[in-house]
Amino acid sequence: MKNKAYYFGAPGTVILIDEMDKEFKRVPILVTGSGTLETGRLTREEVKSFTDASQIRVETPRVVFDTRALGASGLHLMPKLPCSAP
Repeated sequence: MKNKAYYFGAPGTVILIDEMDKEFKRVPILVTGSGTLETGRLTREEVKSFTDASQIRVETPRVVFDTRALGASGLHLMPKLPCSAP
């Protein structure tokens, strides 16, 4: 738990990147009471921007995650993005 708190215990940003490798949106993430990283409430348009991204990057002061985009078909099936804390 101590290592988890160290790596995931700081707020950060989700950066959405398009197919031209250009950043097109930033979404803040916060630390919850249980120590996970979560975005605030997202609008339908914001959720669509996640599915439109070709790459998703999560940055905190201590760690950076990069993952390919999930696509519209898989996003609704996942309770958390792959880059979120368990």
